Amino acid sequence: MLLPKTVREQDPKYLRWIRQQPEWKCLITGRPEAVACHLQSVGAGGSDYWVFPLIQSLHDESHRRPGFFCKHRVALAEWFYELPKLQARFKKPDDSLR
Repeated sequence: MLLPKTVREQDPKYLRWIRQQPEWKCLITGRPEAVACHLQSVGAGGSDYWVFPLIQSLHDESHRRPGFFCKHRVALAEWFYELPKLQARFKKPDDSLR
């Protein structure tokens, strides 16, 4: 039996918006030039709503070093604890039509 392919949640508007928020700074260095890192890889169906900020070099390192997330688990936990509050500020354009 074939299982249906997982549909990945993509929202380029949300990704642009979240990068403009004052909270969007690298979790490790605090630098504002962070890229969006998906909690689950894009290839595995990672959602655009579950991203966190890292500078590019640390993002690359996170893919190379399996223990990267264990080492930085406190910073990640704090980010994802606060993420729902941040997301509540984001309004999808089609929500105003309801």
